[in-house]
Amino acid sequence: MVHPRLLSLAFAALALGGCDLLRDSPGDPSADASPGKDAAVDAATGCPAGPPVETGYPPPRSDLVKRIGGPDTLDIVAWNVRNLGAENKQIAAPLADVITSLDLDLIAIEEVASIDAWNELVARLPEHEGVLSSHVYSPTNYQKVGVLYRKSTLEVVDVDLLRDRSYESPRPPLVVSFRYQDCAHAAMTFDVIGLHLKALDEGIERRRTAISDLDKHVRAQIDGGGEDEIILLGDFNQEIVSEVGKGVMAPMLADADGMYDVRTLAASTSTPPSYIGRETIDHLVTTRGLAAEAGAASASILGLDSQIAGYRTSISDHRPVFFAIPLAPR
Repeated sequence: MVHPRLLSLAFAALALGGCDLLRDSPGDPSADASPGKDAAVDAATGCPAGPPVETGYPPPRSDLVKRIGGPDTLDIVAWNVRNLGAENKQIAAPLADVITSLDLDLIAIEEVASIDAWNELVARLPEHEGVLSSHVYSPTNYQKVGVLYRKSTLEVVDVDLLRDRSYESPRPPLVVSFRYQDCAHAAMTFDVIGLHLKALDEGIERRRTAISDLDKHVRAQIDGGGEDEIILLGDFNQEIVSEVGKGVMAPMLADADGMYDVRTLAASTSTPPSYIGRETIDHLVTTRGLAAEAGAASASILGLDSQIAGYRTSISDHRPVFFAIPLAPR
């Protein structure tokens, strides 16, 4: 596990090799002229706003799509953004506009194919910071998992990779431990596990093994007295409504002791699917430690392609998965 005080040193070393776990970027929480979540929290609680810092980029738009985030929920998205920075070199600006407009707290992104594009995306989001996986296929080839988070309310406690690349998980799961704290809600800690499992039919058995390994990791952590509030999210590359899909996801769909809630189960049988023109293969799963906070709520698929012209060619062939967890008052 990586101690947070070592992350700044790790960045300095890893940046030279092109693989950073935590990127430090300046931000300007007051840059968005609309009353975003940070502004609402400040107005309601009196928490001091951080000093404005020049980002070098214009403020992101806050009116590109309809806002879904709220001041009393932890608003989360899992989003495969197709080969971020490789296929569309100009993707950082529209992505920053969408994230700001949606008013999101935490975003797990899959298929980061350019560290430069990732760094630009983080820099264009003055209210957010980012953690990026250090894994690579080769020194110049990778599809990384990254996590963006609202830096005024979320603090990174730890960062780790599970099984730093294996046959079953060629893109190792990225684990980020968070502490949520503001001036209006009860503090909470939780782990996020960002996933991008092996694709296509040839990857079925690899996905089956990877999900079994994840189940073992989660149970060992909880049984050992570790963090029990865990969110597993990302591109599972697996539909979960067919008999084959149910079998692959059995550790989470059919667990007898109720360890998991597959929050995308309902969305998997409705439209639109997360993979445009195909099926819902992007999922969000929570452990029973979050049952009290999240209740029986389901995740939803955001049909951004109906709101943004050229979405499929300019941004992604996946729609994001959205889930909101109510925050308890202090």
